[in-house]
Formats: sequence, C-alpha cells, structure tokens
Amino acid sequence: MNQALSTSGCERGGGILTIASGAPKYISMAKALARSLILHSPRVPRAVVTDSQDPELRALYDHAIPFQPDYGDVWTQKLHLDLYSPFESTVFIDSDCLVVQPVEHLWWLLECVPFGVADRHDLDRHSTAWARFMRMEDVLSTYGLKTLPAFNGGFYVFDNSEASRAVFRLAREMHPHRHDIGITWASDEQLLSLAMARMKIHGVPDRGRTMRAMQGSRCRLKVDVLRGTCRLWAAKDDYQEVSPTVVHFGCGWSSDYRYRREMLRLQWFFSGSKRRRRLARGWIPHLTYFPLMCRQQLGRLRRRLVHPRKLTQERAPAEAGAH
Repeated sequence: MNQALSTSGCERGGGILTIASGAPKYISMAKALARSLILHSPRVPRAVVTDSQDPELRALYDHAIPFQPDYGDVWTQKLHLDLYSPFESTVFIDSDCLVVQPVEHLWWLLECVPFGVADRHDLDRHSTAWARFMRMEDVLSTYGLKTLPAFNGGFYVFDNSEASRAVFRLAREMHPHRHDIGITWASDEQLLSLAMARMKIHGVPDRGRTMRAMQGSRCRLKVDVLRGTCRLWAAKDDYQEVSPTVVHFGCGWSSDYRYRREMLRLQWFFSGSKRRRRLARGWIPHLTYFPLMCRQQLGRLRRRLVHPRKLTQERAPAEAGAH
C-alpha cells in the first residue's frame, strides 16, 4: 500500500458518503458512523443522503444531501451513488457500519481501479453462492463472461472518472431488464457486479484491511471503537484473524450486543460530559453486557417466532455478499 498516494487522494477532494433515510433506527446508525469517523479521521469530509431533518444528524456531517425517492428502494438507491456524491473521489460506507481505524488509507484502491469493492472473490457458472439471486449460467452466457465478482455492498470506493460512472450507468440500465437477464433478486451487489465484469474491472485483494461484514453463525468479533482495535474471524477469510478498518453489522447483526454497546459508548463519549466520557472508556462495556445480550437474544427469538419468513428475506442480500 502506498500511504502517501492514498492520503493525497483523500486530500484532493475525497470524502465519505452514506445513506440514512426512513425509520429512526437508521438515523441513529448514521450518527454512530459519523461519531466513529470523527474519532478516527476528523479531517475527512462526511456526507449523508437523508430525508431526515434531525439537527444532530446534520451537525455530524459536513454535507446533507436530499434523499431522492424516485431513485427507488434501498437497493437501487446505491446504483445512484455517483449522482449523490459531492466529492471528487468517494468512499461509500453503509450506515450500519462502524469505523475502528483511520480511513485515509482506503483511497489506495483507486490507485489500482476506478471502482473498488471489499472482500471480493469470483464466481463462475458452477458457483451456487448466488443461486437464489440469479441464474448464473444464463447471466454469464448473455454477456459472454466467465466469472462475476462477489462482494459485500456495504462498501464502495469510486472516483468521478468516466470508467467509474460507466459502472453505475450500466447497472442502472440493466435494472429494468433484470428478470430478462436472469437476475431474480435485484440488489445493488448483483447489478454492480455484472457492470464491473462487463467493464473488465478486476478486484484488488485487501487482506482484510478495508471492510468486513458480520455474517455467518461462526463469525467472531472483538471490537473496541474508542481504542481503535478490531479482531474478526469470519468464513470469508477461512476464520483467520483480520483487522478491518470498517466493520459492517448488516441485516440481523444490527441488533448484536457489540454493535449496540459501541453505539452507546460513542454517544456518551461525544456527549460533552467528562463523567460520561470516562464511563464510555471504562465501565460501559461491563455494565451493558448483560442487558444488551438479553435484548439481543429476545429480539432474535421474537423474529424467529413472529416473522420467520421476513427474517429469511432480510438476511438474503447479506448472505449473498458473504459467499
């Protein structure tokens, strides 16, 4: 990694972009993300696409960009990131993520490709990982491709070059014809993956240093946002320890007690109270473990009993990025 190149890329008009709209919980998530960014990279500009008038949210970001309902649902919104971003080069991070280390180095991906993703690996016609989302053989045959890149859609890095804009443009053009192409679940991941393959944009190994998502029943995490430490063991890395800069608590993992704990610690740390700041650094992890763990387990039990089908549907896009 060339730290000098990546840092200068950030200084030449780069910034962080996220989306937070709808229910109050998404606004709270975006606030936690902003606080983690301020803690570790206070000089990097932050922008949020939102329909909320929450003054605290807007104070935590340098740019508040109006949410455009015409762009579609939560998945297709991300096909328009190039139209939303006010920056020359952008690191998009989902609002249900936390930053645990300085983010300036993330721009190194743009030294290799105009459109970068995290945790990428390739799927061929025999792969079953995305079987529920697309007819892999049909999709590959339609465009004469041998493989498609698989990745988690909680993290994208892109510049404002024509090649980068072409990726988004292709994804938007394919969206109305997704069923004819062979895509049965039209999330941003599948459409952007196909656009990347058509543009011949290859992945760059990140060795677990950019973003990793909490996915899989055997996933293990030890995280302390205030101290800037993160150790993650996940199936994607063959359960080898990695230390990502960004941790993604997607779908069902947003109720994980560690995510709730770190959100609370960040809120107290930035509350302006010296007493709360000391508690955030010291006793909160111990005092909140039991109540947050109970809340997490009760929430999972309720979802399994009351909304089993909905739970499966919510986890589907995240599982796609996990394989």
